[in-house]
This record gives sequence, structure tokens and C-alpha cells, in this order.
Amino acid sequence: MSTTCLNCQTEFTGNFCPECGQRSNVERFTFPYFFSREFLSATFNLERGFFHTCLNLAYRPGHMIREYLSGRRKEYFNFITFLLVLLTVEAVLWSLAYNSPAEFMRQQIHDQMVKTGSNLADNLTSADVISVLANQKFLFILAIPLAAAVPWLVFKRTGFNYLEHIIAVCFLLAMNTLLGMTMGILGLFPLDFGIYSGIYMVIANVILVFDFALYWQLSRQTKYTNGGRLWRTLAAGLSVLIVISMTLQFAIGILVGYKGKMEADEQQIEVPLAQPEAEPTVD
Repeated sequence: MSTTCLNCQTEFTGNFCPECGQRSNVERFTFPYFFSREFLSATFNLERGFFHTCLNLAYRPGHMIREYLSGRRKEYFNFITFLLVLLTVEAVLWSLAYNSPAEFMRQQIHDQMVKTGSNLADNLTSADVISVLANQKFLFILAIPLAAAVPWLVFKRTGFNYLEHIIAVCFLLAMNTLLGMTMGILGLFPLDFGIYSGIYMVIANVILVFDFALYWQLSRQTKYTNGGRLWRTLAAGLSVLIVISMTLQFAIGILVGYKGKMEADEQQIEVPLAQPEAEPTVD
């Protein structure tokens, strides 16, 4: 029995329109329909796509990435778009936050600068950190290929090539951003900064565990011994974190140094030149 598509008016038989893909049995909007599995799945895309990818990264990141790299693409969100969407949401949350992770990072970087004897420590502001974090998507273009080098070298038996390890790092950063967004949400509440910093440290350690879990799960189907998987997991996870964090800190250092140079140049320009003494007039 043929059906007329309510969306594009195409005559067809079956459950889906061959032209636009709409279902043949479109239901009217009723209160029971609002709570039906079909409506919730179509609205929030829980079975595939963005929210499905978030859910899988939250509890089985390595397994999800292995499935994605092995060809199971339709079920998960595109890795580049996924990372960019999460970074954008995180930036919006931080811009609205009462307590921002940028201030916590500023204090950490400031203390490191003081220990190394850098004279730029006093010039570092939260605005500098926010500026770098707002543009971190561009920094990742340089950092991600470098971060993927060690995992590619130590996990040869996974069978994934260098580009596929780059994609894995993209998902790792997306997972870190997803977990780190909890601090952006928490920052919306007027907590004492000391309490906020303590919670931040806990979340940071949780993210660290997830990064190691990702590579542990990713290497599950290899022929490495548990000891071999362990040291490779530690090497891969630490190398990615070091490359990404050093890239951000390097960018912040360049920004602060450039800002200090500009301020020094402005001060030199503002210093008035000594005026020559007037010659005595002759009567």
C-alpha cells in the first residue's frame, strides 16, 4: 500500500520516504508522544550522534575510539566537529562563570614562573589565560600531531596508523573538555575560590585517570602483556598531557612577553624629551 509523504508529498511504499527519509507513520504532537522513546531519541539523539558520543566517551572512551577507527562511523559524531562544539560550549561557560578555571591556571603558571625566576610573572593576568584558552582550537592544530607521536610509536600493535592516532588524541581532548565542563558549570555558583580550587584539583585528577583509561582500553585487543600495556599506557597518556599543557603555557608565555614589550615601548614613548635651555636674550 502506497503512502504520501507529509513532508515532500512523494508517493512511496515502506516505512521511510526514499526522497527525504521521513517516517511514514508520523504521529501528532500529544503529551504521551512527548515522553515516547521515539520523540526523545529524535530530539536528543541518544542512540547515535552527539549525545551518544558524549555518553560513550564518559564511560568507555578507548573502546569507542577503537570502534570509530575500525569503521563504525555512523553511530558516532564526527571527531573534528565534536571537539569544536565542546570547546565552544566550554568557552561560553567560562565567560559566564563566577569562578573561572582561568584564574586557577593563572596561579599555577604564576608560581612556576616565580620558581624559574621569570620576570614576567607579575605581568600575567587571568585575561591573558582566557585569551589563550579562547583560541586553543588553533593551538591544537599544532599540538595534536605532536601529541600523537609517542602513542603511535609505543602502540604499533594496535594496527592504527599515525593519522588514526591523531584522531584518537582529538577524542581524548574532547573527553577532557567534556569532563572539564563540570568546572564551568560549577563556576556559575558563587563558591569560595579556595573551595573551587580544591574541587578543580579533584576533577583534574579524574581527567588524568580517564586519559590513562582511554589508552588502556584502546590497547585491549593487542598482544601486549599487561606490563607492556601498562608502561605504554603511562607513556602515551603522559606524553599527550605534557605536549598539550606545554603548548598552552608556551602560548601564554609568548603573549605575556609580547604584552610586556609593548608596555615598555609605550613607557619610553611617553617619557618627554629634555627641552634645550633657552638662549639668553641680548638687550
